[in-house]
Amino acid sequence: MLSTYRAATLNAVVAPADTTAFFVISGSATVTRRVRKIRVSGSTLTTLAVGSVVAQKRSTAQSGGTATALTRTPVDSAFPAAATDGLVSVYTAVPTDGTLVGTLACRRQVWKSATVVDAPFADIEFDFDNKADDGRLGIPLHGVAQSVTLAFGAAPASALTLAIEVEWTEEAGS
Repeated sequence: MLSTYRAATLNAVVAPADTTAFFVISGSATVTRRVRKIRVSGSTLTTLAVGSVVAQKRSTAQSGGTATALTRTPVDSAFPAAATDGLVSVYTAVPTDGTLVGTLACRRQVWKSATVVDAPFADIEFDFDNKADDGRLGIPLHGVAQSVTLAFGAAPASALTLAIEVEWTEEAGS
């Protein structure tokens, strides 16, 4: 079994109203990371709107902005600690995006107003557990420059408050 890890925001965070990445998980110089799942939940803004979140693969690292690193947690206590290089972060101020390889997936969602308390939240989940040609799951990231990011398809009218969680595996070699 591959060593599996998760990270999540502790509370809701405020993502910038922009089309640059608000979340990034990048590769490592010492292991190959495979991004298996990313979930965005509890999305609210000042007024009801419909928007999209896109998952994208990048070949160069993000720079600038204000990022909060998420705690990397092994799913099984027998797994080694996660590699500490590369980013697993959420942005609260706009970064400069790395070079886009392409869009992996897009999900549309109704973002509810922060003042509406009785409507249920709809989660967005990106599930990359498709088997690759070699039988392994997830989107592989080789080296710290490669990443999977989340961004809004179009800039929302206001910043969004949301929560994020991610699951990945790590294996020897990069």
